[in-house]
Amino acid sequence: MSYMSFKQKKTQLAAVLLPISLLASTVAYANDNSRITALEEEVALLKSEQSSQDWTDKVSINGFASVGFGVADNDAGYLGYSKDNSFKTDSVFALQTSFAFNENTEATVQLIAEGKEDWDPRFEWAFISHHISENLTVRGGKLRLPTYMLSDYLDVGYAYPFARPNGEVYGGPLSAYSGIDFIYTADFSDITWTIQPFAGEADYTEGTYLKDMWGAVNQLDWEEFSFRVSYLDTKVAIEAYNLEIDASFTGLGFTYDNDSLLVMVESTRTKTEGSSKDTTAGYVAVAYRFDEFQPYVSISRRETASDERSGYTAGLRWDFADNLAVKFDISTAHDLDNTAGGLAGNITNAEGVLPYDDSRVTSIIFDAIF
Repeated sequence: MSYMSFKQKKTQLAAVLLPISLLASTVAYANDNSRITALEEEVALLKSEQSSQDWTDKVSINGFASVGFGVADNDAGYLGYSKDNSFKTDSVFALQTSFAFNENTEATVQLIAEGKEDWDPRFEWAFISHHISENLTVRGGKLRLPTYMLSDYLDVGYAYPFARPNGEVYGGPLSAYSGIDFIYTADFSDITWTIQPFAGEADYTEGTYLKDMWGAVNQLDWEEFSFRVSYLDTKVAIEAYNLEIDASFTGLGFTYDNDSLLVMVESTRTKTEGSSKDTTAGYVAVAYRFDEFQPYVSISRRETASDERSGYTAGLRWDFADNLAVKFDISTAHDLDNTAGGLAGNITNAEGVLPYDDSRVTSIIFDAIF
């Protein structure tokens, strides 16, 4: 977006005021005070409209929303659902505003409220970005953690065909951090290379936070193919025990998208020093578009030293109107192999028996962008 220089503004203002001044002289000569008053009001209106136009050029506002309904066949807690049907788990509303200080610098704020958080609003994004050059941008403030393939639009359900990001790979408590990143993009014939180093800190859970966080994302895009590698290194600080633990995250991703066929493969590895909760997870998802309909399936796996489970999903997206879509989804957790499967509600009873060895969630979600 370009803006007029001070000199250009003076020239434009002169072009507007010159004929008005000439006309005003004629009116004065005719001693017609009423017409002078009318012309003064017109000039004031023109100035007001010019100021309003400048303001609207600097500000953009958009948003997104999802309204979901779902129910599980038991209380294992898979995907956040239980036998009590819920409108909250997958429902979200957000507004995003950007203000351009000039053609190279802008501020962005995203305010989001989620049903599962009792609609308490929070700032998910709040940062200033500056384009150092055509290929390099620096951002600082509260940013989305870029570790996953869907990180940039994690909450924007309309942006992907599935009802939600994969439940075996995604779903942790951390999605944003406070810090800085650099985004460098270079084009080599049909290949686009993007590297995004970042550093900062983040609140993880109450009493636990991440410090000395640093990492990078490396992505290559070639025609319909995309390849992505991400890495994060940090220290987990636990205030109650005055303890710091080294932790790391590695992500690998692949996407093929020819506008009809979509194939996504993602694998992640989370390691925590001295912990049995090191986690390996991954999924393969396929979707195919038939006009406004897009059926999809996925297979996924999640394993720790003490838990494991497989996930299977089948669904259908229907783009029934501009900027509006509805998704019908059935997701199941299987192959827990006598473990809790990482499911919060699957707790050993008094007899030492786990109550659930699978779980199924049926849901319908409406997505919109505006």
